Amino acid sequence: MELSVLENKTWGEIWSRSFFYGQKTHGGEGEKVLGSGDFQEGLNTIKKELEKRSSGLSQRWLIMAGLALIMLRTGSYIFLIILIGYYVYSKNTAEESRVDINGPYADKVLLPILQAIFPGTSLGYFEGIDGDLFQKLLPKSEEYDSNCHIIFADQFKTEFCNMQAYHYTVNSKGDQIANRDFAGQVMMVKWQSKLKGHIRIVPLIKKGENYQPYGSREAGEGEIKTESIDFNGSYAIFSTDDFYTKLILDPSLIEIFNDWSKKMKLALYMDANFIALAYDSNSNLFSPPSSKREAEVLSPVGEYRKVQDKLADFYDLIHTIREKL
Repeated sequence: MELSVLENKTWGEIWSRSFFYGQKTHGGEGEKVLGSGDFQEGLNTIKKELEKRSSGLSQRWLIMAGLALIMLRTGSYIFLIILIGYYVYSKNTAEESRVDINGPYADKVLLPILQAIFPGTSLGYFEGIDGDLFQKLLPKSEEYDSNCHIIFADQFKTEFCNMQAYHYTVNSKGDQIANRDFAGQVMMVKWQSKLKGHIRIVPLIKKGENYQPYGSREAGEGEIKTESIDFNGSYAIFSTDDFYTKLILDPSLIEIFNDWSKKMKLALYMDANFIALAYDSNSNLFSPPSSKREAEVLSPVGEYRKVQDKLADFYDLIHTIREKL
């Protein structure tokens, strides 16, 4: 990598962008993925199914528009009955003939791309990380759904997944209502450290919010303030180990959290066995393409960009904390 690319970059940015730079300028493993038979087979399956869905939808709308026009011109409500019947029939037929593209996308498109980024990476597309981790990050949520469990074959064996968290309330009619607390990504690394107990960095609730899924100070925890006004206005630190908490509060760590507070909520949980971050991005990453155009532009570089910034900052945090502990 050229020196100009490294200037003003953090350790995590340099480490995570080494793949991106090589793939973008020199081809490498990414070109092999795009040219492989499995990748092309998976991509073609997805394109054909999306094209069929689009064509079928256009055809159904055209027929329905024709029936509606006839009904308006003749004033005969029998065409309204036919219109409703056709809509129900065509919708059910389309659902029955729909081919699931999640499997081909996961096995023949996403996994080869991930393995080109970090050879040896594993993917459990319909699985998530252990739910106990989510409870530590969002202790006041009541239900957690996750998918796309990736274990990157990097030096930390970083684990990634999409996750949604909910709590339930009961309305005036007695119906149970699901309230979404979180929709984003979780990253986690297992390790062994000298930390006694745990450290939580949680985003503060904003004006207009009335529920705090990240929880407040719990029994046995102390609250620690930093010298950063911006940080203290966006986050709270709850810890059972004052010594190591103050030791890891490096200016670079505080800067990372301050930068993310302008984009989305970010939470951290760490103990002697692992460190985890939760990014409330309000998005689900690595979903199959929803149109033929999206399928045509799939590439290793494009997919890696989806997590590049998160990985870079995660590596920086781990690097900073490991130096302290």
